[in-house]
Amino acid sequence: MQPCLFCGGDAGEPDHRTRCDGRQGVVEAATFQADRAFLAEPENYARATDPATSHAAAASVTEDTIRELHAAILQVLRMHPPLSDEQIRERLFADGVLTTPSGARTRRSELVHAGVVKDSGLRGTTKAGRPTILWTACKDAKVLPMRRWIA
Repeated sequence: MQPCLFCGGDAGEPDHRTRCDGRQGVVEAATFQADRAFLAEPENYARATDPATSHAAAASVTEDTIRELHAAILQVLRMHPPLSDEQIRERLFADGVLTTPSGARTRRSELVHAGVVKDSGLRGTTKAGRPTILWTACKDAKVLPMRRWIA
C-alpha cells in the first residue's frame, strides 16, 4: 500500500485519482506523519496562460522524478539548513541532481504545502541582492534514500 498524504487511502489503487483530488487533506497535511515524506499523487501542471513549451516541460516530468526531487530537497535541507531556493538548487546541482530553478522551487513549494518544509523565520539575500526566505525541513520530515536522475 502507498498511503495518500491527503485522504489516507491507497494512492496505488488505479481509481485513486477519481476519489481523491489531493486537496481535501490540507488540514491533515499540517499534521504530517514522519512516514509520509512525499506527496502521494504529485501532479505536473502548467497554467492555461503558459506557453506551449511550459506545457511540454510539465508533461515530461514523471511522478517518480517528482518524488525523488522531494527526497533530494529534504536531504539537502536536513544537511544544510536553512537555505534559500537559490541555495537549494546549488546544493542539488553539487550533488549531481539536475533540475531547473523553477522546478526546484515548485517541488520545495509542494513540500511546504505538505507540511514537511517550513519558513525558518530567517531571511537571506539572493545573488541579485534581493531578500529571500530561508527554508528548513520540519523536525518529523523523513528523508528517504536518494537515487540519481535528470529532471
